[in-house]
Parts: sequence; C-alpha cells; structure tokens
Amino acid sequence: MGYIGIEDDFVIQKLQIPVKKPKKSKNNPNPTLTDDQKEHNKTVSKTRVRIEHAIGSMKIFNIMAHIYRSHKTNFEDLTAGICAAIHNLKTKSK
Repeated sequence: MGYIGIEDDFVIQKLQIPVKKPKKSKNNPNPTLTDDQKEHNKTVSKTRVRIEHAIGSMKIFNIMAHIYRSHKTNFEDLTAGICAAIHNLKTKSK
C-alpha cells in the first residue's frame, strides 16, 4: 500500500497501488479501466481492507489511538509491536 510517488521516496520490494481511471478528455470522452485493471484493484482492495481492520483492532489500546508525547527511543515501535502481538494472539485464538 502507499501513495503515488512512494517509489521515489522509499525502496520497497512489494508495493501494491491501485490503478487510477484515466482522466476524461477530448480524445477519451468515456474513460474506463480494463478488466485486468479492475481485477488488480479488487485484489489490492481486499488486502487493504484486512490491513485497515488489523490497524483498527490495534487501536482499541489507548496508547495506539493517541499521540505519544515522550522522547524515549524506540518506545513507539515497542508499543506497536506489543499491540500487534496481542492482536495476533486474539485473532489466532478465535
């Protein structure tokens, strides 16, 4: 997942960006996506929904939902890792 132009900012091995519909113009008055492009967008959307639900599930912990204002090094990474571990434990136990 990411924004358009992320390839210029970061080196990412596996990036999934949906295909945008072309803009309407005089030469292309009725722009549409091909069936392959629509299928790619569906695949990206399915993956993105699972990721968004996981992030939302981790935000039930108060520390993940609010801004952390301390300056301890690696504390944000540690809390994200712990919340992700608890989320994984919760989903595995169902």
